[in-house]
Amino acid sequence: VKQLVNMNGKVNVDVSALAKGIYFVKVQNGSQSATKRIDVLK
Repeated sequence: VKQLVNMNGKVNVDVSALAKGIYFVKVQNGSQSATKRIDVLK
């Protein structure tokens, strides 16, 4: 489940299947790309 709200907004990712840790997700929108940091604390 992913919801992308513009490049500077927030990215909601279903992290229920991920282990605890820090993840970096690259979001690409046409010619723009941004890297989002996701901290998973369980």
